[in-house]
Order: sequence, then C-alpha cells, then structure tokens
Amino acid sequence: MECAIKWLTDWREIMAPDFLRVWTDLWMASERRNVFFHPKVALSWLAYRGGVKNVKPLFALAEFQDGNRLLLPMVYLRPSWKRAYLTDVVPIGYDLFDYCDPVGETNDESDKCRTMIFLSQLWKEFDQVITRCDALSITRLSGCGSPVEGLVKTDVAPYCSLDHHHSYEAFFSSLKKKHRYDIRRSTKELSERGELKLKVVPNDDEQFAIDVALRMLAARNAKYGDSVVSGKYLRNLIRDVLPSGLLHVSVLTCGKEQVAWHVGFVDGRKLYWYLPAYSEKLRSYSPGKLHLHYVAMQVFELGIREIDFLRGEESYKDQWCEAKRILLGRELLNVSAASRFKRTLSRIPVRLSYLKNYLLARGS
Repeated sequence: MECAIKWLTDWREIMAPDFLRVWTDLWMASERRNVFFHPKVALSWLAYRGGVKNVKPLFALAEFQDGNRLLLPMVYLRPSWKRAYLTDVVPIGYDLFDYCDPVGETNDESDKCRTMIFLSQLWKEFDQVITRCDALSITRLSGCGSPVEGLVKTDVAPYCSLDHHHSYEAFFSSLKKKHRYDIRRSTKELSERGELKLKVVPNDDEQFAIDVALRMLAARNAKYGDSVVSGKYLRNLIRDVLPSGLLHVSVLTCGKEQVAWHVGFVDGRKLYWYLPAYSEKLRSYSPGKLHLHYVAMQVFELGIREIDFLRGEESYKDQWCEAKRILLGRELLNVSAASRFKRTLSRIPVRLSYLKNYLLARGS
C-alpha cells in the first residue's frame, strides 16, 4: 500500500468550497476523528491567530491507491526574535488543541497501517524539503496505540468509557467508595446554600456562552496564572463553533451564584472535558467535582458513551477514568549549521530566566 502526498500551501485553495467539502467529508467519515480538526474548530483557531495573513499553511493530503485519503492540516510557526526566528512546522492549533491525528482515520486495522504509511511518507518527503524550515513537530497522535518505530510517548489522555453502564446510577456505583461519598457529602453541604442546577448554554445563545467562558477563564487565571488560553480565542471559538452544536458550554449554579464553569466539545457519542474551572472561595464544597457529576448525569440522557479528559494526568481525572490513551509524536530537526545556531540562541532567554530565578532565590 502506497500513498502520494499533495502539499497545499495556499489558503485560497484550502478555503475554496470544494476543498472545504473534502475536508468536512473526510472528518465526518473518520471513526477515530478528533473534534479539534473539524474545519470550523481549526479555522476558528486560524482567525484567533490573525487569519490567513499571519499564518502560512502546509496541509498534507495523502491519496492512496485504493482511493482512501488522509489529511493532516499543518502550519508554519510564525518566526519571532524570542525564538531566534526559528521556523517550525506544527499541526494547526498546536498550542491549544490536544490531539493532532490525521483526518480520515477509522478503527479498521488496515487504516492504522494506512496512517503509519502516511506518516512514514511524510517523514521522507519532509526530510527532502526541510531546508525550508527548522523543524517538523507532531507530538499528539492518539490513535496509533502503543509506541511504534519512529514515534515516542509524549503524553497520556485519560478517558472514561460509559459503554458498560446502562444508566448513570450504574456508572456512579462503579466509582470508588470515597469518591461517591465525597460527591454525596458535597451535594448535601452545597445545597444548603442554595439549589444546585446545571445550565447548558443553547447553541443560539452566543452572549450567555461568552459570559460563561470569560468567567471560566478568570477563575482559571486566578488559580493558575495567565495561560495560553485567552478571551479572544474563546470569543472566536463560540462565534464560529457554537451554532454547529460541537461546543458544550455549561455552568453549575448554587441559588443565584455561579460556582463552576466548563467550555468543552461534544461530537456524536463523545464529550471532551476541555476547559473547566470553579469558584475558589467554595473550594471546600468541591464545586468542580459536582459540576462534572451533573454533566455526567446529563450525558447519559444525550446518548454520549465516552468522556474524554484530554491531555494531562491531573489527579482528579483518576477518580473518573479507568483508562488512558498514549499520545505519540516525533520531531524532525534541520541539522544545518544555521538551524543549529538558531536553536542555540532560542535557549538563551530560558537559561537567563533560570539564572534570574536562581539569583533571586539566593538573595532571599
């Protein structure tokens, strides 16, 4: 089985109705698709990044002899002085998307083989044109199973399968005893302050969704500090994706007070737990845990059979998840003297930051 890769480097060709239809059809046909590479979600990230004038595309469309196709949407990282003007190629949404599997994959074993053939061909062809950039970095492949030749483990993504449970009550009884006790206790204690309600934002209520998203962002920034997620990104995401039904925006209220928020995705039978946050002043009541409890109750009514907690091994995920996906990746580096020199320069700000922190620590 062989494939030929067509490289798309012009946004006019990518944005043309015919190609957008191909992209959408491939995504719809993918059994192992990820919501991040849906055209609406991916192009919302593009708009957040300044649109076609600020981002240069490098889409790889693989065409196999049997007529099957796979698509990997990639872009050039915009060079900056902070990174010594390195020019890297990365999957679209590299800084905000959790998965980067090619569009068009299915669960069929031959398709897993097809994906590896595509990636192998990608490495070969990219090796021939790598003089145009400094690196190719693909680090969040979730559908390859165990580590294979050329790919290394980069992260894990816990998930909760609901297939073996006919109801939320059955699922709830499968959780650890302490976790069930904590949920019951927190529900009772927080309910004494006001009635608990889950509100899921309708697909046509953009302003309510933005309000929930910005409250979520403020709570996350207050807890973790400023992150790569921004208000502009969330506004673009809601504007472009909410009407399609792919966004799942919800808030848990206690009386008239909002106590927990979440901006995520829903695709068919899967819910993506993407950006949750809760009120720190009510932390002792575990509002984040209760929010997820109420959302999990709702997903059974919607026919959702998996909650994907995405990248990261935060401890709270272990309370809900019994399995983890291994994320794989690979980085190809341009070994020219110029690229090696730029990579060395790019490390200087990091080392200066370490030195600054070390001197401040000694001074205190």
